[in-house]
Amino acid sequence: FYTENSAQFQQDLQRLRELDLRFVVDSMDAQGEPVTTRLARLRHRLQPVLERRGVQLVWNMDLPGHPREPNPCSAEQLVSVVQEALSNVLQHSGATKVDINVRYVPATDLWQAEVCDNGRGLDVQQLAHCSGTGIAGMQQRARLAGGQLVLSSQPGEGTRVLVSVPGGEPVV
Repeated sequence: FYTENSAQFQQDLQRLRELDLRFVVDSMDAQGEPVTTRLARLRHRLQPVLERRGVQLVWNMDLPGHPREPNPCSAEQLVSVVQEALSNVLQHSGATKVDINVRYVPATDLWQAEVCDNGRGLDVQQLAHCSGTGIAGMQQRARLAGGQLVLSSQPGEGTRVLVSVPGGEPVV
């Protein structure tokens, strides 16, 4: 780890700011793109940042048959939640590994994205007293998409964020 005053910290912080700007541009360009394309772009942008920080990324997609694509708003919210969860991993967790599992569940017509890290974890009960907006924003995004967000964590045991949003139109 390094201190907030170190040159490496300042460089990484600048890269995160630049990355945020690229995400804004990507999200504007992504209108109408399939959720899988949006997620692939996110992975492409984040993998080098994670590698530079010493964080191993494991990315799995389980898309059986012909998944029903979420509507554009739900797709945007799903990708934004994954992006925010990954930003939290980089900024707060101290993780050395993050697993991302994206799946479509035909029986329930749900898209699920799960972000799990092996970082320091947090006390979920104390989140109500935090001033940050990251988790509240993820919960709001999930609701906007007609879905839900489940956060599970314990100090010293990493964090798991699971977002679920409904499918919409059949993918042809």
